[in-house]
Amino acid sequence: TLDNRVWSVDALYDTGAMSKYATLTSISESPVVEGLLYTGSDDGLVHVSEDGGQNWRRSALPKVPARSFINDVEASNHDSNSVFVVVDAHKFGDYYPYIFMSNDRGRSWKSISGDLPDDTIVWVIKQDHIDENLLFIGTEYGIYFSPNKGVNWIKLNTGVPTIAFRDIELHQRDHDLVGATFGRGFYVLDDYSSLRDINGVINEKANALFAVRDAWWYVPNEPMQAKGMPSQGTTSFVAENPPFGAVFTYYLNDIPETSKEVRQKSEKTLREKNASIPFPGWENLQLELSEDDPKVLLLVSDENNNPVRWIKGASKKGLHRVNWDLKLAAPNPITLTQPAFKPPWVGDAEGPLAAPGTYKVELFIAHNGTLQTQGEPQEFMVKAVSNTTPGADFKAIAEFQGETRELSRQISSAGRKLGEAANRIRFMKAALLETPKATEKLFKDLNDLNQQLAELRMRLYGDPARQRMNEATSPSIQSRVGQVIYGHWATRQNPTETQKRNIEIARDEFDTFKGDLSIYFNDLEAYEAA
Repeated sequence: TLDNRVWSVDALYDTGAMSKYATLTSISESPVVEGLLYTGSDDGLVHVSEDGGQNWRRSALPKVPARSFINDVEASNHDSNSVFVVVDAHKFGDYYPYIFMSNDRGRSWKSISGDLPDDTIVWVIKQDHIDENLLFIGTEYGIYFSPNKGVNWIKLNTGVPTIAFRDIELHQRDHDLVGATFGRGFYVLDDYSSLRDINGVINEKANALFAVRDAWWYVPNEPMQAKGMPSQGTTSFVAENPPFGAVFTYYLNDIPETSKEVRQKSEKTLREKNASIPFPGWENLQLELSEDDPKVLLLVSDENNNPVRWIKGASKKGLHRVNWDLKLAAPNPITLTQPAFKPPWVGDAEGPLAAPGTYKVELFIAHNGTLQTQGEPQEFMVKAVSNTTPGADFKAIAEFQGETRELSRQISSAGRKLGEAANRIRFMKAALLETPKATEKLFKDLNDLNQQLAELRMRLYGDPARQRMNEATSPSIQSRVGQVIYGHWATRQNPTETQKRNIEIARDEFDTFKGDLSIYFNDLEAYEAA
């Protein structure tokens, strides 16, 4: 044992987990040269064969405790002479992260542990198939990557538990990293390709937007009108899918500081020196109150440079991701209130899908009324999954849904104006009761305005009396558009003739409605001025 004692045979326990030595623990064939083999064993030895296993030579690792455990051997994806080895000596009380690289087929080795913490056992190592300098390791405490072949190591923290990752694999087609933990399941980092450029971006100390993987265009399935598996209970576990749509990865090195942050940083320096902190002045404090925090925005545009959608992003220093759900902005009026409870089947307001095609995204920082672009725009494709009805015209579908969205937006705006008018009438009714000089005509005119408002609401939304009793009623302007949204936006099929006719009727009726609404507001304002 570690204290150089020999114990009784009766003290042996769990001997099945002990090394018997001379047992191979890993093997790797070079992807570059056929028959170039490397093996590692549980006695700390590495052997090399250059003739498909006919002959072997022993390779000595420097400064590794005797009879250590070779956790992994990986031949380089790029260089026929390069190979990587990770060693585990924790059974001797040594938790140092032994990672080595050889550039001469194991004849000599150098450590690439870099700046890893000293007590980090390493279980597995992988090399990217495109960038030879990009390495990944699974350790006792998580996953690390190195953009410079082991000089520096960076831990992947977000969404990853601090637990042993015993194996990792790199998916070459999709550029995904898959990690297998010791008892906590599998974790997937989707599209790690941005890490190939992270070293240059960090060295340049610049904000940057990375290349975007092409996005698949389809309608995600939501059973029982809710995401996930709402009817299966907690015992039926399924992990979340990757975010739907296009995923944008960006790096922030420099974020504008607010006046308050600049002041607090200066005061911190003075405080550390035990110096007095001067009063900043009322004008500066007022400026701090009126100043907004900087915001990170990403603008998606189509192939004709027409803006499609603003996407909000995190505004802290570091590496971030945000996704665009391939949809246009929702037509609903903006509301800043949040309900105390939202049922799982009630989602956020959404617009229709944008058409497949070529898009680009740009990174911006908005601060103090300025909008400054960051880094270079990135182009990407939105590609339709080929499982739709034959003859579906995606461009025509998107145009029809876009027209429906715009009509819905205008109807929602008109509805909000009706709500504002109702609120004004409510206050005027209360004011009349507090006005002794109010004439009979004022009461009558206000009642007429209230009746006209009810008629306008009925034209826009339908008969409320019949709706309350679940009685059939003539379609309203809003219901015609709403039926098309409900029946067509969740599909990738051409609109039916009924759907097209509904939008045509709704548009004609709404054009007349807008004129009547304008006349009504003129009458309302004239009454208020009386």
